[in-house]
Amino acid sequence: MKVGEIKLPKLTKSLRTSKFNDDYKEDLFYLWYKRGKPALDKFYNMIPEDNEGHRPTRQTISKAWFPKWKDRAAILDEEVRMQMNAQMVADKVEMLDRHATTGVEMQEMGLRYLKEHEDELGTNAAVRLLIEGVNIEQNSRGVGTALKKMMNMDDADLLEEIAGILEAGDIIISKIED
Repeated sequence: MKVGEIKLPKLTKSLRTSKFNDDYKEDLFYLWYKRGKPALDKFYNMIPEDNEGHRPTRQTISKAWFPKWKDRAAILDEEVRMQMNAQMVADKVEMLDRHATTGVEMQEMGLRYLKEHEDELGTNAAVRLLIEGVNIEQNSRGVGTALKKMMNMDDADLLEEIAGILEAGDIIISKIED
């Protein structure tokens, strides 16, 4: 150290990273997340300066911010997955309801035709309409699949399936021993 020179203390990590305000860090997080969570080298080129014309160092981002951001992103990704799953279930339920309604309408049309033209020979279309309507309604409501699945189960599998259904409804059953 030279005469008259003042030795300044080295800034600690917390002082170096705290010069950026929370809004700037939040904006950078959203930028990183919305761009698909790119690696540091790619992301660093996207980073704008803050209001004072500063940019964080690569080390600040990789050591201080990325670990927190990755944890936060994992939580957001899980929430996105849950919302997408819920939307897919809702869409499928709505589709199956439409199919079931269409199946019922087809059955009604077939029955109406059969009643109105019961003494005519051209009833093949009405019978096909009736059968298809029943099949569509059953498939849409899952009845056919559930029945086929249950018919192929042995007694032990059936009991296990029933126990699973009851447990899902918070009902507890106990096995009665002979």
